[in-house]
Amino acid sequence: IDVGIEPESMVKDKNDNLWVLCNGGWMRQNFAELDMINTQTNEIAKRLIFPAITDSPSCLQIDGSGENLYYIDNGVRQMNVGSAALPSTALITQSSQYFYKIGINPANSDIFITDAADYQRKGFVLRYDKNGIHISTKEADIIPAFLCFKLRNNFQSK
Repeated sequence: IDVGIEPESMVKDKNDNLWVLCNGGWMRQNFAELDMINTQTNEIAKRLIFPAITDSPSCLQIDGSGENLYYIDNGVRQMNVGSAALPSTALITQSSQYFYKIGINPANSDIFITDAADYQRKGFVLRYDKNGIHISTKEADIIPAFLCFKLRNNFQSK
């Protein structure tokens, strides 16, 4: 399946579609794009091109219901899988932090963002609710990256 330049991350949605985030190449020689592949036909059913060649999206994630996509691009963007266009504004804005990776709690859709700071000192893990409201900040070690969630058997978080 021919997707955009430099596929960076992918997730599967509630309809069994595969979403592939392509960043356009490390030198940004092409526009980034978000491709939706119909896994029944193995064809691209939706191709969303980012508006500027300098856009550098990363870390595509999806919530536990498979309905909302999240990625980093000058903040954290949220998009419903049924949307026809990329979101024009960030759900969570990035100010003095350096958003590095995100993770979405599949039980309650809390958004966890790692802040790599300056790549030399300790970073942080920022927690937001599904509406983008800040809940807490915890210090981490140097360059905190990927997140995973250990869920209880009943799929509820505390």
